[in-house]
Parts: sequence; structure tokens; C-alpha cells
Amino acid sequence: MKRVLSTGPAESRFLTDLEQLEIPVFSLKRHRTLLDDIADPDLYDLLTELENKGWLLRVEQGTYVVVPRAARRTWHEHPFIIAAAMAPDPYYISYWSALSFHNVTAQMPRIVVVVIPVDHRRRRSQVTFQGYHYQFVSRSETTFFGVRSHDMTGLNGAAHVEVMIADPEKAILDSLDDERLAGGIAEIMESLRRGLANGSLSLPHLVDDALRYPNRAVINRLGYLLSRSGADKDVLDALRGRMRRTGYPPYLSRVAPRIEAHRDPEWNVMVNVSNDSTPHPAEIRPPDREQGMERQDLYTTIRPKEAEWDAALRVLVVDPLCNDNALALVEKGRRPIVSRVTDYTGR
Repeated sequence: MKRVLSTGPAESRFLTDLEQLEIPVFSLKRHRTLLDDIADPDLYDLLTELENKGWLLRVEQGTYVVVPRAARRTWHEHPFIIAAAMAPDPYYISYWSALSFHNVTAQMPRIVVVVIPVDHRRRRSQVTFQGYHYQFVSRSETTFFGVRSHDMTGLNGAAHVEVMIADPEKAILDSLDDERLAGGIAEIMESLRRGLANGSLSLPHLVDDALRYPNRAVINRLGYLLSRSGADKDVLDALRGRMRRTGYPPYLSRVAPRIEAHRDPEWNVMVNVSNDSTPHPAEIRPPDREQGMERQDLYTTIRPKEAEWDAALRVLVVDPLCNDNALALVEKGRRPIVSRVTDYTGR
């Protein structure tokens, strides 16, 4: 959309106020009290007019990206700043998004996973904007630790925003809790190896956070992976003391085929993924256009052992945003299927 450069006095003053307040993404819920000198009807008229003129880009109802004065057609705001504006308090960014931020993974996913409390209800759990898919997942507040604030500069260079992001150790644990939001177990295994090798991950910090994690199945999975990487006995003993011992053993991967899975007696985990297999990182396709709407296809590619499936079916594609029907078929050991989720910004 071509921007109309001319603005009226009220519109110009509103944009100047946002710039002085260092607000790159305007949210009615977060910022309404900062503009209490503008009556509600006038504010709504301003937002509509500035959106029509191209000075504001609507992310969702009540949330707008402020287009910098010097912006060009290819300009995009940082996705974490947009996520912070949409999220309620408290929140934090984790899973694959945080792993990428901390350079623990070599992948650059176009999905931003935002963790919010279970008692908070958002109108929409998924939003697509400027080629990024924003996924809001509800978690117990007992998982709200291992998080810190990062000062991020808006791409207009003027605004500074505090964004809550999980530490790399906490992002690994979150990912082991729900691999579908982190590119799959193979990508998590590679991130764990990469992070420990380059120093991005602190093993003592990782163990301390694991002992606090509410889902003990995560400790089983982490202990199994660390034991295969030659971790010290003291580290493994600390995890072994808190791992889940009762009930049915958790699977190492929730989405990999369960045919011929075997139980590891040391860590009480059902191993259905080869630890020495070459990881096949998940791929997220860039958005394309269909009927004038932006579309994002998100999918994870996993290649199981050839012996597990017949020669005609080699590739299992599972939606990382959790298509429950597709996942149920995989967990029952059915033949590989293809499942994709297409989200339209206009939905």
C-alpha cells in the first residue's frame, strides 16, 4: 500500500507523541492511558485514518505497527517487538524462537512462540503478520522462570522495548516438553549439542532449571540425551533423583513413529528416535500470496529409519502447531501422512 505523506495536525501530533514515547507498536490495551488527552471516538478516528494513509499497519484488532517516517517499501519491524505488544503480562518468548535468538540453533524459523498464563484468554491464539506466524501457547505459571528482559531497538532506530525471552537453557526444556513448537526432537538434539559445544548453554544452569521444571518427563528426556553425550556422573545423578519413575514411560519424541520403540531402563524413557541419526531440521516456507491474502505454510520434516516404513513412504510431515488428528495417527504407529496448516491473515 502506498503511503499518503500528508497528515492533519491531530494525526501529526499523534505520530510525534508515539515517537517521543518510543512506541514502535501501538496497543490500545497497553498504551491507552499514555494518551488520555484524546477522547475514545477521536482516537479511533485517528487510528482508522492513519491506517488508511499507510502510517499504521494493523497487526490485529487494537494493535498497530507504527511505520517510521524514513521507511521504505520492504521495511519490517522486529517480530519480537510485535509479539511483546500483542502479549499480555506476564509472557515470555521461548521454544524455537528463543533458541534461534540465542544462536543455539542454526535455523531461522519464521514462527514466534509466546508463552502466556493458562488463565489468560486471547481472542486469537495465532496471528500472521509480515511473513511471521505468532503462536500463543498457554502454560502454568510454574513454568515462568528462567526468563529475562532484553532491550531491543525498534527498526526505526528510535524506540527501545523490553522483551521477555527465555534463557537458552529454559528454551531447551520448554522444547523437550513440546517438540512441535521447536522443530522436532532432531532439531532439539542438534541444538543441545551445538549449545554445549559453543558455550551458549550452561550445563549447571540447564540442570538447575530442569530440577524446577514441573513436567518431570522433561528430566527423563534430558537425562537420556545428556547421558549419550558423555555428561559427568554428578550431573546425571542430580537429574536421576528428580526424574519421573511412575506411570507409563514418556516417549523421547511425541511425534516420531512408536513402532519398535524400546524402553531405556536407566532413564525410564521410550526411545523412538535414533540418537546418532543425522538431524533433519524443520523447514518453514516463506509466505506466498493467494487470492490477495498472505499465507504461511508451516511444517516439520522427519525422516524415520527405512526399516520402519515401506520403501514407498519415506517422509513424515507433521504440523508443528499440533494438528491433533495427524498426531494421533502417528502416535498409533500408522503410516506416514502429510498434514499442513494454512493460516490466512483475514481469518
